[in-house]
Amino acid sequence: MSKDIFDGTRQPVNRTAALILGKGFAYRPEKKIQTADQPNPIRLRFEVPPNLKKFIGKQFGRMIVMGLAYEKRGRWVVRCACGTYTLRKLKAIKNPENKHDCCEHCRHLLYLRRADHFRRTGKEIEWGDL
Repeated sequence: MSKDIFDGTRQPVNRTAALILGKGFAYRPEKKIQTADQPNPIRLRFEVPPNLKKFIGKQFGRMIVMGLAYEKRGRWVVRCACGTYTLRKLKAIKNPENKHDCCEHCRHLLYLRRADHFRRTGKEIEWGDL
């Protein structure tokens, strides 16, 4: 091992070295999610009008449309690429400007990545480039 990570007693020199050599840590945001985002699947309706079946399986942003929600009238169940289920209106699904839609947790992580990129380079980056 290199001298900059360990001193003579095989102990990490500082906190950063200890995090690198240890088990590490997981980031858990303190942001409160105030939407219907949840890790478990949301119950779907069995009967979907024929003119709306074309939206099932459609992808917009990081979301994939699963079907109509059972309890919430006029809401569609969508699944984010991270596996989180949430609800959206049909207007949001049809909107062509909604290219980067994702769950609130993924949006928070993208915001942190964008802020970190700006901090390191001084350049703004588009959401789609993350």
